[in-house]
Amino acid sequence: MSDYTSIDAALRRAESGIEAAECHGSLCGLLSAQWKTNPNPWIEYVLGSCDPENAYVKETTGELGSLWNSALASLNDPEFGFQPLLPVDESPLQQRTQAMSEWCLGFVEGLRLGGAQNPESMDGEAGEIVRDISEIAKAGRFHVEDSDENEADFAELVEYLRAGVLLVYAALHDESPEQPLPGDKPH
Repeated sequence: MSDYTSIDAALRRAESGIEAAECHGSLCGLLSAQWKTNPNPWIEYVLGSCDPENAYVKETTGELGSLWNSALASLNDPEFGFQPLLPVDESPLQQRTQAMSEWCLGFVEGLRLGGAQNPESMDGEAGEIVRDISEIAKAGRFHVEDSDENEADFAELVEYLRAGVLLVYAALHDESPEQPLPGDKPH
């Protein structure tokens, strides 16, 4: 699996304006919402604002292809090995909290990119999780002190995200591809 530092560095070299956590979150949201896996809309979302003359854009496209493959494999892992892409545990808690907030923002945007017009209005447990993820996206606005209690709270949120995303992914993929995505309006 790709690591946070290498993806973040590639995105910075390409001058994408998107951090690694948001990038991975948007990917996981898109993969959750899409019936057919096509990386092009996501790559356009991530690199669309980049200067095509930037020599690092092609390199970053390759990194994103690897990230796509590893995310798809982890979401379908029978051992439930999925993990949101966040900075390592040794990073300051404030940095990890900000990254988790960006990851959640990306996830909801990825659901929209994948065709869910209003993912927060999904029904059932999956909808509740998406609404919670939307709320967690606001966490980056708050200052978080390094403490054992805050570390434990952060670990619980990461575990909730991990399990919640797998539930949303399964819920959306259990539906018939002919059905509209939750939150879509009839045409």
